[in-house]
Amino acid sequence: MIYCSWEIALTICLSFLVAGVENSADELPEPDNVTLSWNPERFSVIAQWSKPTGLDADCKVDYNVVLCLEKCPPTGPEAECFDNRRTPHLNHTWNVSTEKEICVNIRTKPVKCGHKKPSKPVQKGISPPLALVKNFTCVYYSHMKMNCTWSLISETSDLQLFYRNAENDSLKPCTYKLTYGDMKTGCHLDDIDFHADVQFFIFSGSTKSSQIQNLFIIEPRNSVKSEPPKLDIKREGERIFLNCSTPDFRFPSRNNCWKYKFTYSKCDEKEQIFETEENVFSLEYNPACKYMFQAQTVFSEYCGTTRESEMSEPVFFGESTNPNGLFMVAVIVTPIIVSCCLIVALVLFRRYKEIILPNIPEPSLLFKDMFNSTNDGGQSKSLYVPITEVVERDVRLEPSSTSLHPKS
Repeated sequence: MIYCSWEIALTICLSFLVAGVENSADELPEPDNVTLSWNPERFSVIAQWSKPTGLDADCKVDYNVVLCLEKCPPTGPEAECFDNRRTPHLNHTWNVSTEKEICVNIRTKPVKCGHKKPSKPVQKGISPPLALVKNFTCVYYSHMKMNCTWSLISETSDLQLFYRNAENDSLKPCTYKLTYGDMKTGCHLDDIDFHADVQFFIFSGSTKSSQIQNLFIIEPRNSVKSEPPKLDIKREGERIFLNCSTPDFRFPSRNNCWKYKFTYSKCDEKEQIFETEENVFSLEYNPACKYMFQAQTVFSEYCGTTRESEMSEPVFFGESTNPNGLFMVAVIVTPIIVSCCLIVALVLFRRYKEIILPNIPEPSLLFKDMFNSTNDGGQSKSLYVPITEVVERDVRLEPSSTSLHPKS
């Protein structure tokens, strides 16, 4: 057991306290008066702050800002944080959708300030404004064409959707609307540039209390999802060739934006999936099997966010047959036919037995009857019984006709 005097314990405590003071003295002061607000005119969120109090006059600093799309404080490494950047200014603006909570982290960082360390972060959060719609999603499904859909939070008679390709472009109204009953639930756009960095979508409408605007930002390259492809199948010799239609997109100098996934099954085997960079696929053909084919296109991560199309309609090829089918039919059917023939023969034999097998008299009785006399008049008893012939005995002559001509 170790014993320490109170003088030693006091010395240790003072040393930790001094170290803590020195560490805090090495850190830069935090930014002051941090505010966060929505700018409805610019469709953005603005962070503003003041120079840290107590900053040395000869100390040059800038500020590190991070935007997180969740409530403060962000939790864990899976927090949706981005746009980590340094700025010498006392404000920063983000174009960001208005459907999520926002948290901004700001800290002072030294540029030319001796051995000073960055300050602790200051966090400021803001809730989204009142919303008109939710679940806003867009699908870039063909060249220059995009469909966007949403769900209404409350009935708004004057709901309008505007969009633009860049922040400084003029707003354009959505004229091709998708409706569900009397409610506007979607919009069809046919002038969307795939190469645009972002697309801004602004919803405008009024409620009982105020006029509301919501901003959504969509990146076309992260919204690509082609329509289900069409599948063509043909047989050449001992192989089957599958040809999948290519999506209607035009990507200059980008030839590997698409991959193709082929799914097929045959006979009783499990489905098999093959992914290729070509829209043609072949496999060996088994004439005893019936095949089922489907295909889908996959937008490559090389050009944007990976997304798969829906499966194509199933296409069937060939018929399922048993290679030993004829032998099995012969083995099963032949005994049945033979049995039926035997049954019919037996029935016919029983019915016409006397004709087929008549009674034949015994020869010994025939000779015995010929040489022996009977007691009845001494006539021989023969097995042959003559049949009395019937002769017509009533013969009449017809008188001469009186109707004949006298000269005849």
